[in-house]
Amino acid sequence: MGVPEHAYRSRTNLTSNYNLKVLYLANFTNKDEGTYTCELRISGQQSIPNYKNVSVLRDKLVKCEGISLLAQNTSWLLLLLLSLSLLQATDFVSL
Repeated sequence: MGVPEHAYRSRTNLTSNYNLKVLYLANFTNKDEGTYTCELRISGQQSIPNYKNVSVLRDKLVKCEGISLLAQNTSWLLLLLLSLSLLQATDFVSL
């Protein structure tokens, strides 16, 4: 995409639970639409990272790993759900 990381840093907030990571992107505009890549690495292990692409469109329903995501009116959300990828990477689930 060619956009420097610092262009997003001040607009992001990350929440983390055991197997769910959510990245919020504030002030989402049409310029932010596109394909984003999630990278999953298992800490403490030298393994090949797992990558997933997520298409993000304003005012559109987006499918990510089988979960429906819908942006809300008050703040545009970029949700990167890694729970299934994490389970796949650790061989708990085979899909």
